[in-house]
Formats: sequence, C-alpha cells, structure tokens
Amino acid sequence: MIFSSPLVSICNPSLRALHCIHLPLPPGPPPSGRYARQPQKFPPLTRRGELKMNVNRPQSEEPAPSNGHGSVLTGHALRNAHLRQRALQRAATAPPLAGAIVRLRAATLGLTRLEFSRRCGVSRGTLRDLELGVHVPTRRIMRQLVDFCQAQGVPSDQLEELRRLYTGDGDDLGHLLSRLELQAGSSRELARRVGISPATLWEYKRGNFPLPLALLKQLCQAVGEEEGPAEEIWHRTEQQRLLRRGYPEALAQFWVFCGRAGYAERHLFALGLSTATVRRMRYLELPPWEDVAVVAGQLCRESELETLRQLWLRDEQRQKKNARDGFGLRLKALRKKAGIGRREIADLFGIRGKKPARIIKYIEEDGFYSVQAYPAGLAALLTSDPSEQAELLRLWEARRRQFHSRHRPETRVDLRLRRE
Repeated sequence: MIFSSPLVSICNPSLRALHCIHLPLPPGPPPSGRYARQPQKFPPLTRRGELKMNVNRPQSEEPAPSNGHGSVLTGHALRNAHLRQRALQRAATAPPLAGAIVRLRAATLGLTRLEFSRRCGVSRGTLRDLELGVHVPTRRIMRQLVDFCQAQGVPSDQLEELRRLYTGDGDDLGHLLSRLELQAGSSRELARRVGISPATLWEYKRGNFPLPLALLKQLCQAVGEEEGPAEEIWHRTEQQRLLRRGYPEALAQFWVFCGRAGYAERHLFALGLSTATVRRMRYLELPPWEDVAVVAGQLCRESELETLRQLWLRDEQRQKKNARDGFGLRLKALRKKAGIGRREIADLFGIRGKKPARIIKYIEEDGFYSVQAYPAGLAALLTSDPSEQAELLRLWEARRRQFHSRHRPETRVDLRLRRE
C-alpha cells in the first residue's frame, strides 16, 4: 500500500508480524498545476463538535439565531429556526385561522411542521394545507390540535382565540352552537348528550327553527359551558329574528320574555290575557298596556318591566298615528247593504267550529281574518263595483302579506297571494 507522504510504507500482509519498510520518494519537483494539492480550510468546531457556520458575518447583516442562552444555533437547530421564521413570515399574509395555527406551532411551541405533525397525530400534508389556508380543519382535526396544545401547556387565551377563529367571530346563536360542537367533538355527540337528532341540531344552527332557551341551557351543561353568556346571545338573536319579521320592538321584547319563561301563545290565556288581546298581538297590533301589565310583571325581571312599559307606550302611540285601512269596516257596510248575515257567509265559505260567525265578526271589527275565511272572496261576493273590488283586494293583499311575513317569512309571499 502506497501513501502520498514523504515516506512510502510497504506492508506484507502474509507475515504474522507487521514489517514496514520505509523508502524515500524519488527525487524531482513536486506536482504543480491542477494536480497540485490545495490546502483544505475547515470551519472551526464548537465545543460539541458541530460546524460553526457564518463565523465572519458582517455586522450589517441579520444576526444568527440563538437558543435564548447566548449561544449561536448551528446545524439542524439553525435550519429549524430558519424554517420557523419563514413560516411566521408567511403567516402574516395567511387567513386568520391558518395564521393562528402557524403562530401557535412556530412561535408558542417552537416546533417545525414535521415535529408538530408527528407529535399531534396530524399528517404533514394536512398540516401544510391548514397552514396555507387551502382547507379548513374538520372538528376531529381541530379537536386533536386543541388537545395537543392543552397537553403542552399552551395558554388558555390562545386556545380560546383559536376556537373563536374556527367557529366564527360573530356572537350569534349559530356560532355559539359551533363552539359547543367543537367542545363536544362533533355535532352527533352533542346531539346525543341532550337527546335530540343531529338533523334537529342542524336546523337550530341554521336558524330554521327557534331554539328554546331550556334546550340551549342543556347544550351548555353537556359541555361545561357557562349559561349566562349563552342566554344573552339567545336573547339578542331571538329579538333580532322577530324584528326582521316586522314585529314592533315592544312586542318582540314581550315574546322574548315569554320564550325565556317557557310560555307559548296558548299559555298566555292561563296567565290572565283575554282572547281579544292575544288575537291583536298575533297580528302585530299592540293592545293597551293595562291589558298586559299584569302578565308582563310575571315575565319580566327587576329592571325589565319599566323598560318594556316605556317601549310599549311608545310603539302604541306610533300605531295610533297610522290610520287604519278600514278593510273590516268596508266589509261590514257591504254585508249590511246586501242584507246577508254572518252565519250565511260562514256557511258559504265552509267555516267550521263552535262559533263560525265570530270569525266573520273579527274580520269586520278590526280586519283580523282566519286562514279558512278568504276576504278576497268576500270582496267579490259583497260588491259588484270593479273599483270597490279592486280597493278591497288591495287592502286584503296588504293584510295577508303582513300575515305571511310573520308566520312564513321564508316562503314566496307573492306566489301564495296569487294562489289564494
């Protein structure tokens, strides 16, 4: 074996003892040109034997990352620090939820994407899509992330911010139910805990049906959520729903108090309200405050009664300023002119019940009508004047449109009016 050294060592492997014969190199000039040996320059080593990079860094450049104890990061630690810095730079322009996940991983936990995916059980590709904002995490993946961060000791305010970004920034009932579903793990699990179907919970979340307050409290108890903030959100959401349907503010507040106490419209008769009072409120007209003051005192809390009374008196004055359309009075005058009794009209239109003529009376007195009695047909029956019929039909359409906006705001009102 020949070595490129001043001496040439020749070893005979057949001998038991190693005998080395050192011979001098042949005389001559050393090799030059591209065959000449170049001196190798190795970077200095740290105390751990790792290569210390960028020793002669200019002062104007960014300083090398450190581990927080004054020593410069090297090797894999330096590469991971650069990866975290680039991830935080991308998080500044990412969607809010994606940026929160990146900051939680890179800044709070100090992990790379590979380390975070291995520890929390989410694949690296899925985590990449979540951080880039390509996909929104499912409830199962979001639950994995939250559980892992809780086990690592992440502050609760950061986890709450992550939940808020996932379920939405709004404080309406749909976002509240989304947060409850996230805490339960899934919508199916949350529905199972309170004994309802997932489809019913989905309908409540979409706002297709009003959510009872008692059921909302059960949902909060199932996941350990506080009931006070949930009740405030329910109160505000229910009031906005009634206002969108055309309710006066005082009447919307009254029905919200009824729903909070668990009373429906049929329960108000047992509380002391008369049939005429309930009928007026059914058609969004405010009766005198004296008729509902006793029941309102049973429904309201300490400071709510006076506020409701002021709203009621204000809206009552506004309704009095608006002149009535005179729809019922016109029908009554035409019926008397034609000499037709109320019972005859009720039998003609097939109105059933204990007192069918009373429905016609309600229509004549204040313009209230039943689904079974069609004022459009009454207008055609009681008069032959085309202009009078057109005016009655216009007033009937305005009343009927108000009825549909209260009961069925999601249906096509114009189509239903044409059918009727």
